[in-house]
Amino acid sequence: MVKTKSADVIIVGAGVIGCTVAYYLAKQGVSVLLLERGRVGREASWASAGILNHGRPASTHPYERLATLSRSMFEPLVEEIIELSGVDPEYRSTGGIHVFLDEEGVEKARNYYRGSILAGLEVEYLEPADLFELEPTVNRDARAAIRFPGDGSIRPPRLVRALSLAAQRLGTRILEHSPVVDLEIRSGRVVAILTPEDRIQGESFVLATGAWSGLVGNRVGVNLPVYSSKGEIVLLESLPGKLGQIVNNNGHYLVPRSDGKLLVGATEEAVGFDKSSTVHGVLELLDWAFHVAPGLSDATFVTSWAGLRPAARRGGPFLGRLREFENLYVATAHNRSGILLAPASGLLMSQLLTNRPTSLPLEPFAVPQSEA
Repeated sequence: MVKTKSADVIIVGAGVIGCTVAYYLAKQGVSVLLLERGRVGREASWASAGILNHGRPASTHPYERLATLSRSMFEPLVEEIIELSGVDPEYRSTGGIHVFLDEEGVEKARNYYRGSILAGLEVEYLEPADLFELEPTVNRDARAAIRFPGDGSIRPPRLVRALSLAAQRLGTRILEHSPVVDLEIRSGRVVAILTPEDRIQGESFVLATGAWSGLVGNRVGVNLPVYSSKGEIVLLESLPGKLGQIVNNNGHYLVPRSDGKLLVGATEEAVGFDKSSTVHGVLELLDWAFHVAPGLSDATFVTSWAGLRPAARRGGPFLGRLREFENLYVATAHNRSGILLAPASGLLMSQLLTNRPTSLPLEPFAVPQSEA
């Protein structure tokens, strides 16, 4: 027998974005029900490396403004959710370096450094001797590096758990293993969501459905230009402190954790909804890691995994109300930056849903007109 449930706001998808929206709404006293087709935070959020890059304070680009705002929110947010949930997401502001391994890269490094200064960033240019003193494991052929002291990281599974528990502490209800079967729509409004066991009524509905957003959009006749982008990650173990900060090169990265484990990531490919970890992907990441940081060659292999990022064919992320509906909203298509952009996305969506002025304009994050 189908049971009827209700809340002010129904959020579909309990990854980092859905949980953050729920948390900021719950802080305003809004009744929230969070639906998850599987388990909380077990998709892209679970697979993420949790890198928190520097923002660009001087930039006027909408994405950079979103990222800068979001990065500035992490420290107070983490303090709040630790107090409410008892879970430490292991926020670390370690700094991050971008390594350039050949002579051609020296000019790139200098241009990157000058551009970063103009963008208002705290940045350091490292000569090889300075780099090797800071990170002895890095390839001795490196010709230059740029260091961003403000870069950091967080443990995404712990972050999502802390957010979900904090939201629940403030009154949010979460239903796991509750896939959306259908949506009831009347006169341009969503009235209810149907799951196999429940009919769930609400005043407003938010799709925070990640890589599956396109499929959910199809159910209501909206073409959301979101596709699944697979990313593989390898986990290694070394001595704690052997690598002190995040290392970036050619789109890949090494992320050290306080327990001595190291994340190596990430591949990127469009392969539908296949989350398998492949020999090809693992070898690509290991080859890169030991080329950039040969001093880590004695690290041991722990495991590997893959996640499905919500990438956008055009634009992204998408934040706001869908034009076709009075009360259906989206918070999706954050691609590789879901963890970084979660606090600002959650805040902005909560402001919109409670009819408060938004901290940033949301027009740049609308679903493109030709796609909606």
